Amino acid sequence: MDGRVWCWLERNQAWLMLAEADAPVVASQQAVLFYVYAHQLEELHSQLAESGLEQGRIGPGAPGPDREFSIADPDGYCVMVTDAAAMAAPRPSE
Repeated sequence: MDGRVWCWLERNQAWLMLAEADAPVVASQQAVLFYVYAHQLEELHSQLAESGLEQGRIGPGAPGPDREFSIADPDGYCVMVTDAAAMAAPRPSE
């Protein structure tokens, strides 16, 4: 393979991994994963429910984090929200 196919961006406590797609990205096929790390997961889940945003229940992820829930963004992509205290972001190999 020529060139870079993924990169890891980091700024303070924010991490972002980007990978090159080999085909068009279609929301309904969920070829993209978005993870948001949040503190006070239960409180955030309750606030989102009170605001009328549909979301999944807090439960174990497989193979993801032990505590997470999902929400759909306006374009139909699934966004996973996980407990920041229970998950440390992976570090890229150097």
